[in-house]
Amino acid sequence: MPVFFVVVVVIAVICAIYGAIAARKRRESLLELAQRLNLKFAPEPDYGLAERFGFLKKLAQGDNRYAYNVLSGTCQNNDALAFDYHYQVPPMIKTAAIRRIGEASASRFAPIVHPKMNTGKEP
Repeated sequence: MPVFFVVVVVIAVICAIYGAIAARKRRESLLELAQRLNLKFAPEPDYGLAERFGFLKKLAQGDNRYAYNVLSGTCQNNDALAFDYHYQVPPMIKTAAIRRIGEASASRFAPIVHPKMNTGKEP
C-alpha cells in the first residue's frame, strides 16, 4: 500500500510541474504574439472583464470566475480582445450521507470576442 501511495504522489508532482511549465510557455508565447501584433498583454486575473459580456452564458457559470492572459488592442484596424477564462463548479452532493464528492472542478476556455459586441455597455 505505501508503494502505491508514493507512486500516486510522484505522478501528481510530475503533473503539477508539467502544468506549471506549460502555463509559463503559454504566457511567454502570448506575450510574444502581443508584441508582434502591437497588442496589450495582461497575464494576471481580471475578475471584472466577464461582466462586459454577461450575455455569453459560459461567462456566468460557476464561481471564482476570471479572465487571464488577456490580449487587447487594435489589430488590422479592428478592436481585438482574446483571453483565457477560468471558473469553478462546486462538488456535487448526492445525499446527506455523502458530504462531498471530490473537490471543486475548474474549467478553462479561451473565447475571442469583439469588444463592441452588443453588450449595452461601452468597453
